[in-house]
Amino acid sequence: MKIFRDITKPVLVLCAVLLSIVVQAQTVRNQTALILSCKEDNDLYQALKKNNISCIRYNTPGEAINNAHETTGVLILADGYPAKTTEISDGLYTKAAGKKRRLFVEYPSYVPGLTIEASQSTSLERVVVATGDINNMAKMQILALHGCNYLPVW
Repeated sequence: MKIFRDITKPVLVLCAVLLSIVVQAQTVRNQTALILSCKEDNDLYQALKKNNISCIRYNTPGEAINNAHETTGVLILADGYPAKTTEISDGLYTKAAGKKRRLFVEYPSYVPGLTIEASQSTSLERVVVATGDINNMAKMQILALHGCNYLPVW
């Protein structure tokens, strides 16, 4: 259980860094909220709400794509990770492109033009902290990445 606690914070920090990039991109385009497709109990959605980051949640990717402003990014989050990939069809990618929506699909079942293989779990993978701006972490600190599943893509 200690290993899980040790990796939970770095993973959440990584998510926060990625999310801040998305937030900055949204701000540049004068957007007022992040658009998400996820369940209401999704951990990232809950973290956004607790930190007063403006976001709008939809139940399905189609609803999120339809309701996002032009050129807005839509985060389609993986509610079934790691047991189930995020179901998304070619039609939704086409619809998003036609409406000039940018998609971030977490743990996707399908990406046009790419082959996605079966989920694999990490074994002895490591990550390196690339910034000195994270409290209680030093730049170049090495972290173990436990309990992570990924999708090989070709």
